[in-house]
Amino acid sequence: MSSLGAGLLVGTALAVIIPEGVTILISSSHNHAELVDTVEEEVLTHDASSSVGMALTCGFIFMLLVDQIGGAHGHSHSPEGGLGKKSLSTIIGLVVHAAADGVALGAATLVDKAEIEFIIFMAIMLHKAPAAFGLTSFLLHEGADRTSVRKVLIVFSLAAPVTALLTYICLVTFSG
Repeated sequence: MSSLGAGLLVGTALAVIIPEGVTILISSSHNHAELVDTVEEEVLTHDASSSVGMALTCGFIFMLLVDQIGGAHGHSHSPEGGLGKKSLSTIIGLVVHAAADGVALGAATLVDKAEIEFIIFMAIMLHKAPAAFGLTSFLLHEGADRTSVRKVLIVFSLAAPVTALLTYICLVTFSG
């Protein structure tokens, strides 16, 4: 029964609550005097909130598949100091998360509001250190050797800045 409840909570958060929050943020950030038509604003707001809900749901399903395919069930240490399946699913999840942070940071640089850029930058930076510490601790606990842990941390550390640069370049190039 708790799995059903957890599923309902996650589904509601991903498909309803977070997209509704995006709708409120978008509608409150627009200057209503400058809008030509309120119908146009509702269409833009609905499209943005639908996109957020779909992106969150797809990300959740992707991580669920990574976890299921990786076979990260039970407690198993990796053989000979390498990276086991449980470790790989954790690494993939955190690197994808770091890459998503980079996309947010790259997109924020095109907004002409320094406050937003600073908030996004600080939010990313404040949770990177604990995430890196947690990843290191987890991998060492799983029996990974220090060389493997260093390589994983390099990939994790580069994921956000590389995707931020790629996002910025793509947005500048394709936005005209």
